[in-house]
Amino acid sequence: MKSIEIAKLAGVSRSTVSRVINNYSNVPEKTRQKVMAVINEHNYMPNSFARTLAGKNSNTIGLFFIIRGGQEDGNRLFRNDYFASYLDIIVDMANAKDYYVLVSIVSNEDKYLKINQAFLEKRIDAGIIIGTQNDTLTRINAQNYNTSMILFDYDMSKEEAKKYENTNFTIINSKDNLGIEKAVDYLYNLGHKEIGFIKGGETSRSAIVRFNGFKETMKRKNLYVNEDYLLEGDFSTDTAYSKVKSAIKNNKLATAYISANDYMAFGAIKAFKEAGYTVPGDISIVGFDNTHRAQESDLKLTTIGPNFYEMAKKAISVLDDQINGENIRSQLEIFEYDVEFFERDTCKKV
Repeated sequence: MKSIEIAKLAGVSRSTVSRVINNYSNVPEKTRQKVMAVINEHNYMPNSFARTLAGKNSNTIGLFFIIRGGQEDGNRLFRNDYFASYLDIIVDMANAKDYYVLVSIVSNEDKYLKINQAFLEKRIDAGIIIGTQNDTLTRINAQNYNTSMILFDYDMSKEEAKKYENTNFTIINSKDNLGIEKAVDYLYNLGHKEIGFIKGGETSRSAIVRFNGFKETMKRKNLYVNEDYLLEGDFSTDTAYSKVKSAIKNNKLATAYISANDYMAFGAIKAFKEAGYTVPGDISIVGFDNTHRAQESDLKLTTIGPNFYEMAKKAISVLDDQINGENIRSQLEIFEYDVEFFERDTCKKV
């Protein structure tokens, strides 16, 4: 199929198709989406990328970070220790194997279209997606690409697993539920019975698994899950700060909190300190992710750490084998890695 045929099917000019393919900014969003829909439907590949059909690779891996919300000021990725941890390790390991890494932040529909284009135009040999949301695979039309893809932190439903069972997809997760279990056990052994949880929302695997792990462990220990101690932090420092301020105002506080990530834990600590509470003197707090801030702040955070290094190492190893034809397969694979508990300065016996 040629670009002129794509143009006819989309009801636009050939030059418009070219502008869409080359990411020109002077294309109305509605037109861009219409053209991309036709391109996706017919798996159109521009001639400039047809060389890959001859077996030539681009030696490029796409690294896509799904970041929803927040100000697009050019610093979001580097302000996020969780994503930055993966970025450093993946780029280093990929470069060591002579791969380039195309890094992109995906924050809106237009950016999802750019993922589509990168796969469709064969600009990348494989993709790694971090921060995967419940709808990510649908939004990037993942089933249309015969390309190796790594998904970090993704819980695939049985229906999805059946849909993607014959793909070169690999899911790499950390055992977040076991990390939360370690945190609850730790606080329980310190004498805490009233334990709260600062949640991360409901659109990602990590948020759901961590909260479910909390509820299940509390139940196993016959500890009451008090709704007043469950705070919606949305993985945001500012949101957690605001929710904790409200809990303080309403005088509905647990003696200890587990936060679904370190950022929310620090937001909570700030709110408690401003209200005259001490951490860990009055309130104990456990985070999750073992970010640089958790390790380096004046008040070092007790937290749970995923094994970023081994997870990233597995991702590059899998993609390298598949790109070079050493592990050719067409089936979904899932790997899970243990987490580690880091006892530091934010918890105390009661």
